[in-house]
This record gives sequence, C-alpha cells and structure tokens, in this order.
Amino acid sequence: MPVVTPGKDARGEQPVRIPGIRSGGWLLLVLPCAALAADNEVGIGYSPSNLSDGYTEWQDLRAHWKRRLEKGSWELSLLQAHRFEQDDTQFMLGGSYPLSQDWSVNGQAGYTADADVLAEQVYDLGLSRFFGERWSVSLAANLATYPGDKVYGGELSVEWMPRPFRVTAGLLYGSLQDSGHAWSQLFQLDYVYGEDDEGTLGIGVITGEQPERITADQVAVSDADAMFIGGSHWLTPRWGIDYRFTQYRRELFYTRDELSLNLLMRF
Repeated sequence: MPVVTPGKDARGEQPVRIPGIRSGGWLLLVLPCAALAADNEVGIGYSPSNLSDGYTEWQDLRAHWKRRLEKGSWELSLLQAHRFEQDDTQFMLGGSYPLSQDWSVNGQAGYTADADVLAEQVYDLGLSRFFGERWSVSLAANLATYPGDKVYGGELSVEWMPRPFRVTAGLLYGSLQDSGHAWSQLFQLDYVYGEDDEGTLGIGVITGEQPERITADQVAVSDADAMFIGGSHWLTPRWGIDYRFTQYRRELFYTRDELSLNLLMRF
C-alpha cells in the first residue's frame, strides 16, 4: 500500500495506515506527501527487503490511484507481495471525509484472494479531531483476518505542527485471537518545506511489541524495534517521489532492512 498523505491540507485527509512490519498488527506511518495541486494522483512503487539469514528476500510491488473530491478523497491501491517463496495480491479501497471544520473520518478495506502471506481481509476506521492549525488527535480501530486467526488493533496518535516541523507520537495495540496482546509506540519528526508544504524529510522510531506473521501458517507476538528515515519531494508540478528506508530489529525472529521507493504523478 502506498504511504501517501497530504501535507498542508490535512483536514479530511487522514494518514494512511499500513500493516505494521508486514504483519497482522497495524502501524501508523505519517510520511506526508504533497498537498495535491490536482484532482488525481497515481503512483507505482517497489520495496525490497533483506533478512538477516542472508538468503531470504521479500519484495513488494505497489500501485495506487487517488482521487480528490470537493470534500474528502478516495483511493484504490494494489499490492503484490512476495514472502516465504509465496506470492499474494491484495486490493485496497479507502477514503476520507471531513465531517466539519474540526472533525474528519477515514476508512479502508482490503481483500486478498489466496492469503498465503498477507491477511485475507483488512478493515480500518479512524476519527480525527483538529484543534486549530497546529494540533490534532486521531483514534482508529482495525481488524485483520488470517486463516485460523484474527488480529484486532487500535491506534491513538497526537500530531503537533510547530512549523516548519511536524511531530507525531502514537500508541498502537494489537490483540491476537489466541496468542496474546502487543503494545508499541511510535515517535516521528518531519521537516516540512516548499510551497503548500509539499516537501518533507523525516525520521522516526518504533518500540515495543507487534503481531507478526512469522510463516505462512503462524501469527505471533514478537519484540519490535525499528528506525526509519524518509521523505517526499515534487521534482516538477506533475512528478514526485516518495521514499523510506527502515531497519527492523526483531529480537525473537529476525532482522530486516527495507527500502521503499514510489514514483508519483498528479493530473
């Protein structure tokens, strides 16, 4: 799923939530992209990951189409994931809508046909409250279903924007139906620049525990520590890039490095 969120025009445009560390848990990554100057945005992306065992490689191919409406927006995305020598294709449909000047709601749903390595179904619903131009609080609930297990999750995040910076702190919860609970924390600092705040450069850390799909047949709670850097830049009024490098330290299972690159076009 593409990690694309608007910059300045945040009302009604919630941060995209993606499966935490490719698992059944959920992780809030606020890596903002540009505030759109056009009604449509399309993007393609590639994410290779290397595991510490030296021979296992994960790969993701992504595509998305985002349509901005008079109020809110909707987004359609496609993820082709390669894990444990198996492949899955996941379809996602989401959207956001401003309820008022101070409130907005967003949601998304996903489906995977075979679900060999990804969740069979994914649902996410979020609500945000804005306090002027500098503060916002978001609350979300989510569900990911796997063969033989379900992962229930929740997120609470606070965003502060002392321009030209953006500070985000989040608390994430994941509960496996039969295998325990997990808590994790997120902190992220972004530098925002350019007209309409359409350029970002950020760094963040994640600590705690998260649900993880360890194999094609097993979902478990594991220790999770990660650090990531990333940003987004519009090279021309039409073309932009979005990138992120993340290093995961998985004490119980493995260590993984991931690079995510996205090419964006708006029209």
